[in-house]
Amino acid sequence: MSLNLLDSDLNPISEFKTTHNGYTGGSYEFKFYLQNDNTNQYYENIKVIPVFPDLLSNNILTESGWSIKIKQTEVQPTEFEWDKVFINQECLVDSLLNLNPLPFWVRVFCPGLIDSQIKKNISLKLQYIERLNS
Repeated sequence: MSLNLLDSDLNPISEFKTTHNGYTGGSYEFKFYLQNDNTNQYYENIKVIPVFPDLLSNNILTESGWSIKIKQTEVQPTEFEWDKVFINQECLVDSLLNLNPLPFWVRVFCPGLIDSQIKKNISLKLQYIERLNS
């Protein structure tokens, strides 16, 4: 029983895979959900944190040029809304007080003019406070 990461069809996921055009580069957007599956507990101060091995501490840019933006919202963010989100920064999302899934969006940016690759070293980390219902 815990906090689960779900895909856009509300299926549990353990690994996130995507395809990007290394020649042209570009951004790709994906909808995810967080869900509490235990009625005896709830979650507060939930942070979704992007993890890159080449992201230096206190820096927003990676050496590889890849980046992630995270935004909590039900509908796909507009370009204007994405412009207000800092790259490679954690996103504080609402508390999960019940079993209803909580949506958020992830935008992955791939730089152009790079060799084709299977990028396996980008991930999302969840950080939260778990509380028991009284």
